[in-house]
Amino acid sequence: MKRLIVIFCLFMVGGSLFSQNPGYMGRHVLLNMEVYISPSWRNPNAVSEAMIAHGMSSKAANYLGLNYFLSPNLEVIVWRKGTVGVGYNFYKSPFVLSRPSGSLLSYNYDVSEKPMMTAHGFNVFYKQYLGSTMAPMGQYLKFTFDGFFYSYKVPDAVLQDYVESRSTWDETSPVIDETPTGKSKLFAFKVEYGYDFFVLDCMKLSMGVSLGTTFGGYKAINRGRYDFSVSDYADNRLLNAYWFGVKLGLGFLTF
Repeated sequence: MKRLIVIFCLFMVGGSLFSQNPGYMGRHVLLNMEVYISPSWRNPNAVSEAMIAHGMSSKAANYLGLNYFLSPNLEVIVWRKGTVGVGYNFYKSPFVLSRPSGSLLSYNYDVSEKPMMTAHGFNVFYKQYLGSTMAPMGQYLKFTFDGFFYSYKVPDAVLQDYVESRSTWDETSPVIDETPTGKSKLFAFKVEYGYDFFVLDCMKLSMGVSLGTTFGGYKAINRGRYDFSVSDYADNRLLNAYWFGVKLGLGFLTF
């Protein structure tokens, strides 16, 4: 994977040197800071937890809280209608476990006692500009491959309740050996439609809407099952936050 990222970076640098590529005002490289937000529905997240801590009801906070992904990136104009880029991903959120009956086990605990996951990762993308405009302005379609490498931590009280509820649900089922901490990874792909425009010829503003999927996380949708692990719940939390997003971005044209 590291080798692929290095090759991709060399490709971007090489593309920016093509003499037939005029860039924008003679420059080819942009530094961007982007955030993707999506409704949390009934899933806990950092925003909803902060609302609860300030006195808002759990029900209201779970519907008004927002998921978020932070994604700073480097973008290069490689031809008059397209750009490529590479960036960093960050995501952090509590998540819930459930009993085999389907009830959400960890909603019974205080905010500070819920399982928490933190993900770091990378993204690589291609943007195709539409219509009569040239990169990096106007309407675009963006195709992004994301990688997330996350760790999770489950408080002892929640883990004990979770293991006991699963092992006693079916007397013939084996005792589940779970640990309070763990690591895993998840990859994903999304397509985004958006619009870029410049302010003062050097600052780019960007807005977009994305749809995508992670390559995993569907197993824990069936909360009545008992044959999957804590990491399956974490994968599902990432999927729920990732599949739809509204992107807001700020970029600067450098050289």
